[in-house]
Amino acid sequence: MTRSLSAAELGDVHDVWTQNRKEYPGWVVLPEDNREHLWDFTKYWFEPILNSIDQLSAPRDLLLLGELNWRIEKTLSHYPPPHADIILQVLNQYNPFPTTYGNSGQFRPGNSDCASWPWSEISDRWLELHFAIVRHWRETLNAQRFLTTMEQLRESVKQKGDWESRWYYEYCLFFLAQSDFSRLRPFLADWNMDSVGPFWKTRKAGVMAELGQINEARQLAEDALATIRSQFVPGETDYALLSQEGWTMLLLRSIRMNQIAQDSGYLDQFTDRWEKLTSHRCNPWIDIEALERVVNGMTPPTDRQKSIKRGYHPKTERVTYHMMGETAYSQLQPAFNFLRMFEEGGIPIRAGATALFTDAVLNAAKCVQEFAPALSLSFKLRAANSPEDDNWLDLAMVGGLSDEEVGSLYQVFRSSFIEALNHLTRHPEEVGGFLASTAFRRAQTFSELLSRLAARLAEGQIEEVLQLAASVYMAPVVRSHHSLHNCQKVLFARALRAASTEHQIRILPQLLSLPLPGESGFEVSSAELWHEPFADFQMRLNSRNFRVSDSISSHESRFISW
Repeated sequence: MTRSLSAAELGDVHDVWTQNRKEYPGWVVLPEDNREHLWDFTKYWFEPILNSIDQLSAPRDLLLLGELNWRIEKTLSHYPPPHADIILQVLNQYNPFPTTYGNSGQFRPGNSDCASWPWSEISDRWLELHFAIVRHWRETLNAQRFLTTMEQLRESVKQKGDWESRWYYEYCLFFLAQSDFSRLRPFLADWNMDSVGPFWKTRKAGVMAELGQINEARQLAEDALATIRSQFVPGETDYALLSQEGWTMLLLRSIRMNQIAQDSGYLDQFTDRWEKLTSHRCNPWIDIEALERVVNGMTPPTDRQKSIKRGYHPKTERVTYHMMGETAYSQLQPAFNFLRMFEEGGIPIRAGATALFTDAVLNAAKCVQEFAPALSLSFKLRAANSPEDDNWLDLAMVGGLSDEEVGSLYQVFRSSFIEALNHLTRHPEEVGGFLASTAFRRAQTFSELLSRLAARLAEGQIEEVLQLAASVYMAPVVRSHHSLHNCQKVLFARALRAASTEHQIRILPQLLSLPLPGESGFEVSSAELWHEPFADFQMRLNSRNFRVSDSISSHESRFISW
């Protein structure tokens, strides 16, 4: 049973933790030993504090939660669902921005009984906790709650440049998690870099790199690096700036790896600088590679420490998490650390043809899947590896998805494939090449993922996939490169296999009308690799509704030529 804490004990914890935070040197990401030390002195306090938070009066309850949240952020930890709900209950009692934020919180700066409170600090902690909550909803792909809260914060965050940049960054990470590049592009363009710290430029450049805007990302990252270095004061050791410099240099390295024969020269000119950063424990390579080795050796825990009980109403359930101490959740801390490190450091999961630490990212996602399935899925999608590489979306997994999960994934996969293909149509120069572009890889990955859902799709969705496959079959960009030929093949093959005989009969005339390579000017890059959809028909010929003459009478000349 979790021990309850008195108001005096909670107050003592707050005072000690506040002093710890004020002494923090300012690293972007805590070095590994410091992070583990902070975690050891935090993990056993989660539940006692949250279960006893009502013992503190306002504003001490909010300020203590702010200190707890700072430690969660710095230890790169994951918010279990019950914790987020408790924090939200406290947050809703406050409104430090009554003119721009519309909740009914009773504690406001204008109220006489709380006018003397430290509202500057309260405002900072209140917003930080809100960002923690929206991060939780982003990581659980709870789009409705995420979008609602973010829009409620839209006006309030404009009071500080760093607040507004954090708001934009959360939105960008949300779109990346859902692989929604069509909404990400205009939103990223709207993110203003005036009056913000240079490391926000680094993080924006990281998003741009993952989006595939390699040249623009390189220019912005180089500008960020120059600005960071211009702020050093001779004779002083500024750990915050040194850490920001290290992460920005790492970002630039991943971006420049897309430029053949330029990466080695770029690294050589900064060799001395990497050594200087290492001496101040500000070289991110060291921490990432150390954590990578740990994550690569991890396996998914068998002790889930999660119980599900049937609810009172049909199809309802009650989920209970037991996550503190040396449980499976605590054992997963390195995997959560590794995934969080990318967004804290502004490093893309994939930058064009460059993917740093892909194996470790995918294994971390695999390990946390039972506890954080949406987070796991989002990182697998961001890695943009073909599911054929490790078969992570096999038929057994598809069969185990709920109808709601199938519907959600269908929308993500379909829209992502269409966006990638449309982008390639507008930018044919990104098709093929020695270094595959982001859109080129995404087109191949998401056509494969979408096709794998076919076995669970409703008839209307199967029809949409078949119509999409027919459009893809005719698309010049797909015909232009042999690596894209497979897009129409997998969509047709699995959708037709999932379609009923009656459905196949209905679409047969349309498919028979599709041209063959070399017919009427229909040219493809590789006729040998081009797949004709009619080969995927598996109709049951004894179907009551199947009549051969109705299906082929007007198309038989396609097959009979004397």
